[in-house]
Amino acid sequence: MADDDSINPANPPPVGNLEPVRTGGAAQPPIAPSGIRNMEHQSMASNPVPVSFLRPAPTFHEGEVKITRLKAFVGTTGVSAGAEWETTVRGKRCTRCPKITSTNQTFSVSIDNEVLGGVSAGAFGNFGNVSEHVLPSSVPEDAAAYLVLGIFSPVDRQPAERVVVIRQEDAKRLFLKVRLATAQLRGVSGFFSLKSVQAFRLYRCITSAGSHEPLKMDDAALADLRQFKAAYKQQPWPPPAVNEKWTRWAFDCLDNGTLDIMDERAYSLEVVLGWSPSRIAIAVLLPVALSLAVGLWFNSRDWGDLATIQTAWGLASYIATAGGLVAAVLGIISGLADN
Repeated sequence: MADDDSINPANPPPVGNLEPVRTGGAAQPPIAPSGIRNMEHQSMASNPVPVSFLRPAPTFHEGEVKITRLKAFVGTTGVSAGAEWETTVRGKRCTRCPKITSTNQTFSVSIDNEVLGGVSAGAFGNFGNVSEHVLPSSVPEDAAAYLVLGIFSPVDRQPAERVVVIRQEDAKRLFLKVRLATAQLRGVSGFFSLKSVQAFRLYRCITSAGSHEPLKMDDAALADLRQFKAAYKQQPWPPPAVNEKWTRWAFDCLDNGTLDIMDERAYSLEVVLGWSPSRIAIAVLLPVALSLAVGLWFNSRDWGDLATIQTAWGLASYIATAGGLVAAVLGIISGLADN
């Protein structure tokens, strides 16, 4: 079987037929005579019916951020007074979903007097209208295409997303921008992780409901995304002409031929992470190579001195052991990061 990375990504084919995954609870079996019921009971025992809930579980798709607009305190000997104005902002991690801002504005005043027997007084309350503003995401009109990349959380199955806007002058550097966006999504931990990008999958954002729907792909669509991954992995970078072809493919097949990021018929790319053999090999072999180099360097001071030999290779074994522990810790952290 040929390796996925050996696929030539120079000519991206059109995307195949895509069908959303549909889930739902199974219907209860009808009432039957006792003999038939016993047979059905045995059949259900060997093939249990999957359980489904009436509604999806709450998610962390929405979050709150408190922003301090004004904070001032004035103090003299034993007396201090201050005021604080705080605004709470609600938002969503999803790129396509509307960003809801403006919530509650709080103003507080406090006075503390230590001289007069520790008397303190304060007041706080809400002021202004509590309102909501819907700020939809947008793509510049002069863009050639855009990509929405997402890494799903294993806790709530909601994606942390980033938009890659490909302007006309950036079409020749598509995969460079995709790599940078993926690195920003993973953060600093991605640099030390033993996992790398293993595949791309498609999902759809239902902006009206604030939910995300994975898509079932046929063989042609899976082959297309394997070619996309092959171009993403190509070193150093795919030729400019290949980047331009994939930019047109992204606009036609993923963006639904429009720059409207709120279009529910557009697709997003899920970044699928998996264990990287090259990163694991580097994490395991680098300490061994470093220990050998240090041992030889230290031993070169005096090849015939027994104390120098013992010190050199004792130090080398310590480096190898410490490096193995570091590799083990990186593996544990990489596994815990996905759980």
